[in-house]
Amino acid sequence: MLTPLFDSDKAPGFGHDDSTGDEFANVQLSLSLPVHNTNQGNIRSAYAEYCEATQNVERIDLSIRRDPARIMREYQVAEATVPQYEQTILPKAKEACDLMQDARDAGEFDFLRILTARRAYFDANIKYVVALRQLAQANAKIDGCC
Repeated sequence: MLTPLFDSDKAPGFGHDDSTGDEFANVQLSLSLPVHNTNQGNIRSAYAEYCEATQNVERIDLSIRRDPARIMREYQVAEATVPQYEQTILPKAKEACDLMQDARDAGEFDFLRILTARRAYFDANIKYVVALRQLAQANAKIDGCC
């Protein structure tokens, strides 16, 4: 009869054979060997990286196509706005300011109305300068400067 020295069936194990009086040792080794491994984890990981790269290429391509259209639209808006200020808005605001000053000199309006007209004229001038800046920026973007 074999009598194990340890109750556990895990390696290492030692025992004594009562029938022969011999001592014995039992060593157990376990090793996992892939019997059917088609490397699916690495294949899926590589495919995911490939998909990410192709999506990134598409994103950059769309960005390259979108930016010139946006810049051109900004240029066209600024190009249409500047002449409106030069030909219509600023001359009318200046005329209104001058008429208000003449009317105040004649005693028809108080000073507060003059200030309101001047403020409208100065606001129009500020908006004109902003429009000029936007036109210059859009022009520089089209030229590839910025």
